[in-house]
Amino acid sequence: VVVTGEWAGIACVEVVPEARRQGLATRIVNTALAWAVGHGADKAYLQTMRTNEAALTLYRRYGFVDHHDYRYLQPPTATSQ
Repeated sequence: VVVTGEWAGIACVEVVPEARRQGLATRIVNTALAWAVGHGADKAYLQTMRTNEAALTLYRRYGFVDHHDYRYLQPPTATSQ
C-alpha cells in the first residue's frame, strides 16, 4: 500500500498457492487499509488483472468497483517493422 495525500493505493497482493483460501489476503488488505487510514488516507484505489477472479471477488467485498482499464503498449518486434 502507498499513501499519497488522502489516497491509498493497493497493488501486488499475492498469496502463495499452498496458503490460499485461509484468509491471508483479507488480513493483508485489512492491515494495509488500516495503516493507510492511520497515515491520512480516506479513499483507496487498487490495481489488479481483470482475469484474476479471486482478487476481484476479494476486492468487491470492500466495495471496490471497476473504474477504468489500462492499455499496455509493446514496442514493435523486428518482424513487425
